[in-house]
Amino acid sequence: MSEFDLGVSFLLSQSGASMIAIFWYTILFEIPRYGIPFLAAALGQLSFANMVAGSTVKLRKPSILPKVSVVVVGHNEADSLETCVRSLREQSFDQFEIIIVSDGSSDATGAIAARLVGQGLATRSVTLDLRGGKSSAINLAIGACRGDIIITVDCDCSYDRFAIELLLEAFDDPVVGGACGDVRPRNGDTSLVARFQEIEYLMTISVGKIIVNAFDQVTCLSGAFSGFRREALEMVGAFDVGGGEDLDITLRLRARGWRTAFVPTAICYTDVPVTLGARVRQRLRWERDAIRLRYRKHRAVMFRTIASYWPRRSTSGNSFYLMFWELLLSFFMSFGFS
Repeated sequence: MSEFDLGVSFLLSQSGASMIAIFWYTILFEIPRYGIPFLAAALGQLSFANMVAGSTVKLRKPSILPKVSVVVVGHNEADSLETCVRSLREQSFDQFEIIIVSDGSSDATGAIAARLVGQGLATRSVTLDLRGGKSSAINLAIGACRGDIIITVDCDCSYDRFAIELLLEAFDDPVVGGACGDVRPRNGDTSLVARFQEIEYLMTISVGKIIVNAFDQVTCLSGAFSGFRREALEMVGAFDVGGGEDLDITLRLRARGWRTAFVPTAICYTDVPVTLGARVRQRLRWERDAIRLRYRKHRAVMFRTIASYWPRRSTSGNSFYLMFWELLLSFFMSFGFS
């Protein structure tokens, strides 16, 4: 008898009580944890189906078309900058300026940016001799922008044709200070590590944001593709220097009463690490920045009472999700498999 047959025979021989005793952790925690996201994804697909008919996407135009600026910041991104800019120029909504900042690049990023401006694909380029970091480069670009909505993108990303038009719809709500799109891996077929991340992006990041957006608890606007109302950025003093600028700016916007939103149909494509070592280094950097921001700069967010977790535009709801799902359930999982 094969191992599969033995396993089936074992399960069929169990009573209801013994199945609960064996799989109590899965029933109590894992089924709700993954069942709710799958349900949210299904509901999201139903709403998205209203906008998709065959290959034709039906878009609801924003009620008032704002002035839009797109900021592209890169350090040594000569290989990807032009692809990113051309992807932006293929958008269904193209009434925006593009400001490129070469942040202390030692390769041809600055020269390529200048050429793109000369070809009319970008509006302005700024080349910095010294690297100041993404936050300071974005702030510099904001000073040169004329838009009421400022969209920040990463050089190593490309964008679905309707991404910017769909993202702008979030700003029909006057209390929305920032909104982000859905980031998806485009190189998931390059390695097993990349394939697992493709699943993770769908299960943890995309579906997770659909859920927290339903509760108005989006507390991290993706650095790869987010839009901000200029008024909101000016109120909080734009971006602070240091890592994790996407999490930091989101928490500061929400602390000042602005709503932050997630637009799952505004799709951005990015490359994920293809080796285990690169993935570990990326996640260590993300977690280091998140811990520093949550427990030092914004530590008050993590230590509010339970009663204050769910008010509208609270900064705490996602922290509650973090502590419950990622910390508490991970602790109990050790007992579930012991």
